[in-house]
Amino acid sequence: MEREYELKLAKGKAVKWNGTDGVDAAKRYVDCHREATVTAWREANRTNIVVTGVNPRQIIG
Repeated sequence: MEREYELKLAKGKAVKWNGTDGVDAAKRYVDCHREATVTAWREANRTNIVVTGVNPRQIIG
């Protein structure tokens, strides 16, 4: 089931994107915006956040 996720980008901007989970949403976003780096995500209607770690590209590469 797809859900909406809030993605935090390396440049400080936050965007909303759909995916089956946070990693999937990040991959889909970067597939459409090749210059982007996603550093964290959370469900759009939640307060918790998942930080991707030292190398944010590993979740999208």
